Amino acid sequence: MIRVGILGASGYTGYELVRILRHHPQVRLAALGAYSNAGQSMADLFDGAATWGGLPILQKTDDIDLSALDVVFCALPHGQSAEMVKLLMGQGNIRLIVDLSNDHRLRDYSGYDGLPQGHPYPEIAGQAVFGLSEWYGDTIPGARLIANPGCYPTSILLPILPLLQAGLIDPSRIIANSASGTSGAGRGASVGQLHAEVSENFRAYGLGTHRHALEIQEQVEAVAGPQDSKVIFNPHLLPMNRGILSTLTLTLTAKADLAQVQAALDQAYAAAAFVQVAPIGASIATKSVRGTNLCRMAVHPTVNQGQILITSAIDNLMKGASGQAVQNMNLALGWDEGLGLTPLSALQP
Repeated sequence: MIRVGILGASGYTGYELVRILRHHPQVRLAALGAYSNAGQSMADLFDGAATWGGLPILQKTDDIDLSALDVVFCALPHGQSAEMVKLLMGQGNIRLIVDLSNDHRLRDYSGYDGLPQGHPYPEIAGQAVFGLSEWYGDTIPGARLIANPGCYPTSILLPILPLLQAGLIDPSRIIANSASGTSGAGRGASVGQLHAEVSENFRAYGLGTHRHALEIQEQVEAVAGPQDSKVIFNPHLLPMNRGILSTLTLTLTAKADLAQVQAALDQAYAAAAFVQVAPIGASIATKSVRGTNLCRMAVHPTVNQGQILITSAIDNLMKGASGQAVQNMNLALGWDEGLGLTPLSALQP
């Protein structure tokens, strides 16, 4: 059994990691880290954990015996993970670190205000493998540090990367309008997350400045080259708890048509356990993936010749965070990627 620690276990992504891993056949949850909630149990913090027995009590991260861990999931806030990952990388017994923050996803931090002086440990950041599971599956096995992708980038990159690779869409004309549930902002209290602010409301935020814009841009450039790659990313806040729906406006290249786009996606994900490509024009909704590690997508025609739309849906806490993190652990350690994940079905109301 692999001994696993979760740092930041009292947040939403930490809760989801515990929800998944308590049933994982190869895992023993050995340590759960928190700060202000240290000394409490998961059941003290989450009603859904009321019947979960046999879990460690939450500890301050500094009090956790790192020498007793094989794998660590780092679910700390952006800007805090870099220091912790440096410490973890110095522990020879730790086989794998999966960082769910933004602190190791980028190659160039010069334009990122979350680490305004650049990455403090570029030699460590350079060792991180970007954990978009279906795209970097060949480099994830054996990796020691995996940068788990952001939720918005996952919903956007999975549909467009195969099309860029096949030369079917123009990399300079990608528009992504994405809407997320409120859990994407974390569990910390803030005015913008109050029920009275979110309920019966729908708004754009972080336009032109959202941290995920750089992440998406870098991954597009890695496939299509930096010269002509331009992505416009517009995030929105939905008055619901979880889920992301992305609508992508794409311009076809001269050699492409709708059928070729559908065929390229079908081929790219024919063997993918957690990506479902629906028929052309199918309705894609967040409810169908809620609580699962799935990404569902569909291609749509438009009235404008040479343009298409793609809709994609994920659960931001699962395929957008904790579910993909477990998928990456499975791949890194040589297990079936669906271990502990495939029994999960969509949560119902």
